[in-house]
Amino acid sequence: MKYLKILPVIILSLIIFYSCQPADVEDQKEITPSKWSSELKINASDAADNDRFGDSVSMSGDYAIIGAPFENGSGSLRGAAYIFRRTGTNTWDSGTKITAADAADSDEFGISVSISGDYAIAGAFREDGAGTDRGAAYIYHRTGTNTWSTGTKITASDAADNDNFGISVSISGDYALAGSRLSDTSEISSGAAYSFHRTGTNTWDTGTKITASDPGSWDSFGSSVSISGDYAIIGAFYKNGGGTRRGAAYIYHRYNTNSWDFIAKLTSPNPEDNSEFGNSVSIFGDNVIVGAHYEDCGGVNRGAAYIFHNRTATNAWDFVLKLSPYEKENGDFFGTSVSISGDYAIAGAFMKDCGGTDRGRVYIYKWSCLLKIRLSICKNLLK
Repeated sequence: MKYLKILPVIILSLIIFYSCQPADVEDQKEITPSKWSSELKINASDAADNDRFGDSVSMSGDYAIIGAPFENGSGSLRGAAYIFRRTGTNTWDSGTKITAADAADSDEFGISVSISGDYAIAGAFREDGAGTDRGAAYIYHRTGTNTWSTGTKITASDAADNDNFGISVSISGDYALAGSRLSDTSEISSGAAYSFHRTGTNTWDTGTKITASDPGSWDSFGSSVSISGDYAIIGAFYKNGGGTRRGAAYIYHRYNTNSWDFIAKLTSPNPEDNSEFGNSVSIFGDNVIVGAHYEDCGGVNRGAAYIFHNRTATNAWDFVLKLSPYEKENGDFFGTSVSISGDYAIAGAFMKDCGGTDRGRVYIYKWSCLLKIRLSICKNLLK
């Protein structure tokens, strides 16, 4: 009788659950419960073969930035980024191209990008500096409707060859974060990240170095970064953690102008060798999402993403929800890219076949809806 009593609750919850499932942006114009407009395709004004336009993207307000790290410029693989301004409901201008003032061959400027308000940042992880592949990032200030300054170059204060500084970047308000995944901090290629504070109109301090609380060789700490307000999250997707390349992500809290405290280490609730948890990260307010694009999920490299929430009073981050698509297929690499904002989360599966071969697909979730339903089911089952 007990189970018959809760059966209607379970059925109703499942109906709502399915209505809140991820919508395929490629195939659907409507995502419950919000309506989304038809897609608009944008291209580089000087598009050329093999530019890899779209390799990195970021959006803030009416502006979007898109990286093209293989754009040749006046040489080979110098890289570029393009900033577009929204001019209507979903209409955009032709874009403004930005490049490094000291561009050189094989820099791959635009491998990572981020935008926040009037500032945009682009990474060039193979910029040589005074050596080889030390890396750099360039920050641009908007000076008009869609005109931008020539950029301010930032580098690691302790730059060394092959550090790959700028492999990941993020900007929020007066702070910018750049990853240096192969930095030999205390172990070989354990990795690091650097936080920069804006001190004037596109002037920045020399940076604060952030490292893992438990660095290990080849962890690749800094392979992914995200910053939001006073919090930052940094991925170390090669972290072994009791196995092989299980991965981890680390959360830090800023406590004064540019000093950071280690808060929490996040690991996969479903630890699995070679899942590479932390290959992608995003933070917004009290919520973070972490990708594990090699997680098998009952197959091979199907991928998953995990949402964690901060209990602010104790600053403890709890696992909330695992995201993965229903139509799981081997080799989708779901979670290769992730982002979270408010009640919504997005995850990319760049090798999803979609009726062809490796066409790719993106999934959008209203994750708070899924969470409330699952909590409701659990609560009723325990009555």
